[in-house]
Order: sequence, then structure tokens, then C-alpha cells
Amino acid sequence: MAAPAERKATSHHFVQFEIAEDPESPYTSITPSQLREMATESFESGEIDQETYAALADELPMQALDRQGQIIDLSDITDDTPFDFQDYYKNQLEIAMTMGDDEFAKVLKSVVDFLGI
Repeated sequence: MAAPAERKATSHHFVQFEIAEDPESPYTSITPSQLREMATESFESGEIDQETYAALADELPMQALDRQGQIIDLSDITDDTPFDFQDYYKNQLEIAMTMGDDEFAKVLKSVVDFLGI
């Protein structure tokens, strides 16, 4: 299993994720398709609500911001690429809370709860 992604600066001022090893959480190295499958099972069993499911099943954007305001390049992440969803959603929650986006922060809080953060 992989650990939280480490960020690596590139020559284009983007930040790219690299996966490091961490045996403690399955969500630090899981593919988007695996996450969608787990979210579908959890939604169908009533463990998560529709908004949480939609957030987990949604495709990753091509780029996102990290906590420091740097652009993260996610364009290389495919359905079969292991990715650190814990770090990503934790960052997105912090950004939403900082920006005062309470509605989105509420959804992201349920996502990070699902991921066990």
C-alpha cells in the first residue's frame, strides 16, 4: 500500500503527486475506479448518502489547488492510476473551510469521514 502522496515541483509551476508507501490506509493508494466501486457499495448499503457518493464517484479534475495555493496537476491520473485520495480530499476540505464554502465543506467532511481521516 502507498502512503500519502509527496508533492514534487515541476518546471511548469504545477505540483505533481507521487505515491509513497504506507500500509495503514487503503485510501492512500487506490485507483479512482476502485474508490467508485467502494463508494457504490457503501451507497447501496446505506452507509453513505447520495451527496457523499456523488463526490466520491465524481472524476478528479485536471488540476486542483493544495493548501498552499499551488496548482496540483492531476491530468496524469487515470481510472487505473493509484492515487492518494485521503490527502486530496483532506486538502480540498481545508480549502473549502478557509474559503467559507460551508455547503461544499459539509460534503467534503462526509467524504473524509468515509475515508477514515
